[in-house]
Amino acid sequence: MVAGRETYMHVVWADNMQKLVKGAGVDAGSTYIGQVRKALPPLPKEKVANTYANWSLFLAAVRAGDIEFIKDGADELRREQDVRRALEARLLLLESGPGSPTAVIRQRMAQSTIKAPTAPTPSTPVAGNIHTPIVQ
Repeated sequence: MVAGRETYMHVVWADNMQKLVKGAGVDAGSTYIGQVRKALPPLPKEKVANTYANWSLFLAAVRAGDIEFIKDGADELRREQDVRRALEARLLLLESGPGSPTAVIRQRMAQSTIKAPTAPTPSTPVAGNIHTPIVQ
């Protein structure tokens, strides 16, 4: 908002640039217009021609930028960024998973130990056990 009115950023930028180039004394020529145009965001840059005779013509072209074109482009960019973020998250998830289908099994097998069986030592004789005599 500027002076209580809704104003688009490309118009505010052009107004501020007009003051700067006038203060620098280069507003009558085309000095630095090409360099400034190269630094514009992609959407406004598409609608601004490559050569202008002076800063007034260049900044008028920036101010006249098609706002619907900019809004549509911004929406498309937002959708592309959402898709990219989703793909990056999916890729991160896939990369952080096990390296092979048997990785978890191999890890658990490496952590396990096998002990030799110990001979049972019953505390009381069990009938039918051939190794333990039954006393009556």
